[in-house]
Amino acid sequence: MRLVVTNVLVNRVAVDKPLTLQSVNGPQFTVIRGYQIPGTTNGDGAVRCVYLTNGASLSGFTLTNGATQTNGDWFYNVIGSGILSDSTNAQVMKCVIASNSACGSGGGASGGTLSGCTLTANSATGPGGGAGGSMLNNCIVCFNEAPLGTNYSGVSTLDHGCTTPMPTNGLGNITNALSALRLLSVARFRTQRRLTRRYITCLRSSAGEPEG
Repeated sequence: MRLVVTNVLVNRVAVDKPLTLQSVNGPQFTVIRGYQIPGTTNGDGAVRCVYLTNGASLSGFTLTNGATQTNGDWFYNVIGSGILSDSTNAQVMKCVIASNSACGSGGGASGGTLSGCTLTANSATGPGGGAGGSMLNNCIVCFNEAPLGTNYSGVSTLDHGCTTPMPTNGLGNITNALSALRLLSVARFRTQRRLTRRYITCLRSSAGEPEG
């Protein structure tokens, strides 16, 4: 586990140089697991899954069970419980980001450019339950939770993805929840039994399409 800069939030994996970290067998077999505090989820002792510096990239992992601090430096301590990227110059590819919780924004991801990723069952107490301040290309972003921007924050950009509501920043997106379900089952969650159960629970608790 690594501390980044001067923060007190521990990262399970910290890529602090411009290099690529790629799994061999893909997200269905390669999991980076953070730590959520029993009873409170976020707080002292929480562990984020991954931190990426500018120019770094991550490919082919499942990021789950990440959490953040409840105070301290907003950028390094409180946002992006699944993955925190210094900027959109960091690349996240073909990853499943699920069941993470941030005290701030970006429950699944904060920052970074995400391509071919699935973000679901993440939560944040600030904007962007799935993603905050990220660029997302060909991603599924659905069934996340936040008081504002359930799936993504207003400063995120989404292209050719599946989410709700229809993004105003981006092109070629779809919003049909059944399409998201089919894509999830075919693409990445087929062998992720525990995460699939969490996803189904979120689906059953939703009345029709989610609001955001």
